[in-house]
Amino acid sequence: MVNLDNLSLPVSGLKNKKEDEFDKLEENKLKKDKQHFEIKEQEQRIEDMKTNREMRQKYATHIEYFMYSITVVILALVIADGFETFPLDCGGSCLWDLDTGVVIALVGSMAVAVIGLVGYIVRGLFK
Repeated sequence: MVNLDNLSLPVSGLKNKKEDEFDKLEENKLKKDKQHFEIKEQEQRIEDMKTNREMRQKYATHIEYFMYSITVVILALVIADGFETFPLDCGGSCLWDLDTGVVIALVGSMAVAVIGLVGYIVRGLFK
């Protein structure tokens, strides 16, 4: 009869094989978790980019309307300056005369503002 104590079985080899399988399963789980995290991170980054683009478009539209309104107001002032008398409700016609320096300052500041805002919008939209 064969005694089990006399047999030299590689018990430690079996134990290491089970540990290796467990380590591989654990490693695969960690890889899967890492991939899941990277996918979630990428999805969040894409969502942030969409939100950022929408906000930039919204602010660019508001700045554009502001730019148009300033241009219209200054254009109206320059046209009104072309008339020597301007019919106002002051019992007849009142004199409307802007100094040439004021007109130059208005037009120049408007040009600087428009160029600056356009540069700001373009830089923001094409980041």
